[in-house]
Amino acid sequence: RYDLVLMDCEMPVLDGFSATEQLRAWEVSHQRVRTPVVALTAHILTEHKERARQAGMDGHMAKPVELSQLRELVEYWVVQRELRQSQAQPS
Repeated sequence: RYDLVLMDCEMPVLDGFSATEQLRAWEVSHQRVRTPVVALTAHILTEHKERARQAGMDGHMAKPVELSQLRELVEYWVVQRELRQSQAQPS
């Protein structure tokens, strides 16, 4: 299980959109917890962000990526994971 996937959207054989769609289908068919997927792309237009969302991605980060942006992104998803884990545990 991965805590976060940073998905390049413009890969040559299987683009990140299709890869994410396949990952989401696999998660459902194997009853797995949804892994957060964040698009990494040079495209910043709303239509590209919408395409990423429709493919099942959870976020979008434009390249080039600043180290501080990447740190914030990872910290956000670490907190989200911890919240999910604490909510899943019985009181």
